[in-house]
Amino acid sequence: MKPTITPIDASFGATITNIDLATMDGATWKCVEDAFHEYAALVFPAQNLSADDQVIFSNRFGDIELLRADPKAKAVPISNEKPDGSVLKPDEERFKSLRGNEGWHIDSTYMPLAAKAGVLSAKVVPPSGGETELADMCAAYDALDDDTKERIKDLSAYHSLYASQAKIGYTFKTGSGYGYHTKGAPLRPLVRTHPVTGRKSLCIGRHAYR
Repeated sequence: MKPTITPIDASFGATITNIDLATMDGATWKCVEDAFHEYAALVFPAQNLSADDQVIFSNRFGDIELLRADPKAKAVPISNEKPDGSVLKPDEERFKSLRGNEGWHIDSTYMPLAAKAGVLSAKVVPPSGGETELADMCAAYDALDDDTKERIKDLSAYHSLYASQAKIGYTFKTGSGYGYHTKGAPLRPLVRTHPVTGRKSLCIGRHAYR
């Protein structure tokens, strides 16, 4: 059965149903990839992927960014809950680090190779709060007037996780990172052009600092 793609009532995004991400064939993946290029943000309800299944699906987009020293740990839990079931306290290191995600950002722009996409899988959904918000940076660029587009077309900014976390008063300890621009903060253009669609988007957010 061909996947059902339902555009979200917004400038971007779509929900895809009638699909099993863990067992899809090449033709089904082509539908997903085409939808990714058209809608950018995709929602797949009721998938219940295992960590291994999520890694396999993520690999369809390309190589996975290594987030831990263990090369096998490619699916990384992001939670305010610890393995023993207790909740992180505000003075704990991981809580301080996670707080930074509350600020608007584009994932991994501070890494040597910026990410193509992020794949999130909700395991425990709270009854309220906890929403992940997404912004359409193509629409943001399109909304700029021509003078502004001309002024920023050749501008760039350095991106740094150290700098963005410092804004909330958090400093990484030596050796706690996973390659956060250890060879220097990368310089990214303010305006990026998508290699497939040709659409322009803004590359800004809390990691851009100068």
